[in-house]
Amino acid sequence: MSRGRVGAPLVLLLAATLAFALVLMGTIFRPAVPPTPTTAPLGVAPYRPRISASAEVGKARTLYETGRYREAITALDEVLKRVPEDGYAHVLRENATIRSRGGTYFTLPFVTSMSGVDQEESLSDLQGIALAQEAANARGGVRGNRIVVDCYDDRSDTAQCLRIAESLLRDPKTVVVLGPLNSQRTLALAPLFNAARVSLVAPAVSSRKVWEAGPYVFSASESRVPRVQALARYAIRAGHRKIVALKDTTSQVSHEMVDLFEQEIKAAGGTVAALPFEREEKYFAGQVATIAEMKPDLIFFADYRGAPLGRFAQRLRREGLQTPICAQSTCMERHLVDVGGAAVNGVVLSECFHPELGSALTRRYVADFHKRFGDVTPTYPSAQNYDAFMAVVEGLNAASERASLMAYLRGRAAFEGVSGRFALGRCLDARPVWLIEVSEGRYRLLPGGPAGAAEP
Repeated sequence: MSRGRVGAPLVLLLAATLAFALVLMGTIFRPAVPPTPTTAPLGVAPYRPRISASAEVGKARTLYETGRYREAITALDEVLKRVPEDGYAHVLRENATIRSRGGTYFTLPFVTSMSGVDQEESLSDLQGIALAQEAANARGGVRGNRIVVDCYDDRSDTAQCLRIAESLLRDPKTVVVLGPLNSQRTLALAPLFNAARVSLVAPAVSSRKVWEAGPYVFSASESRVPRVQALARYAIRAGHRKIVALKDTTSQVSHEMVDLFEQEIKAAGGTVAALPFEREEKYFAGQVATIAEMKPDLIFFADYRGAPLGRFAQRLRREGLQTPICAQSTCMERHLVDVGGAAVNGVVLSECFHPELGSALTRRYVADFHKRFGDVTPTYPSAQNYDAFMAVVEGLNAASERASLMAYLRGRAAFEGVSGRFALGRCLDARPVWLIEVSEGRYRLLPGGPAGAAEP
């Protein structure tokens, strides 16, 4: 065989090797094929904020309160590197930045529950306030003055909330206060604010009594009526007629929800038996034993907090009861799935906000939320707090005195906000309602579109 010639067996071997290599390369470098979409959306993860170390934030607040603004900003930057979703740290940093520059500014008090049993609910509220403060200041603040938000912690306690209110109302410069977090405390403050002729704007409270509490008391929410009606009509369509409703004995809103749910079910020929529970109920042994005897075909849990529902569902399933549950717990709330685990799979909720839905305003808000706070799920209360803040700023730019601001807020027909359409001075109940199912630790929209009160 001469040097320049290759035998036939070797040619075949080389050809086979080359073909194998081409197949292998095609496998490795083949463009990725997108997965086939599932027929049902997976939903969104629950709201899981981290709470900054109180010592670090406390140190930054001390620096701020003693006028050491640059040092406060540095300390807060360190906090936000580790916990970018800390709404209060964002507010405090914006305040320090404004005050470090000197000049005039406008102070807006915000009363919320930064400690106590409602602490976690306040975290999303503060995120909405932080985004709104930033957005309003970028647009010129109040009559050209940037807005400093003074946050007051009522410790989830009505007496402390009243003390804060009395202190604020003694200041003649106070023309409006944002907060507090729930209906009970809002109603407790109402006489004080009406007497002082200072507007109180509670962003997310939903008791209908709030809109009847006097000319100076406002809410950016809607009542629970359309959301409860949506659940009742869901129950009726599903054929449920014998229902047990659990209500918190200490909650005005819980009582209202059960009454409304019962009206809807009775009108359709069904029955509702109400069982009470205490706010800090941990075991639900008596209620579950009664349910086992009554054998209802549905349970309505009338509370906005997720942890009690999670504990109840755990007890119910542990006793072997698979009765379906619908509830008014706040959607995207983490305690429901963390405490309830697999026991809350299939629980049906109703809500007027979902991060996957909404107008262009809502979608922009969700994008801004993620840009500022990272991979945290925005909640309905955060959007309501944002909207309440922006509505108040609009009012302050139109009217600077106590009486004229009240008249403006009460006379404004409606606002189009990131949470939907609302009015501060009256209950519109105009936002669409969506049914949402808890599924494997996530919040999944049920098909069929809005399930509003107008639906037959």
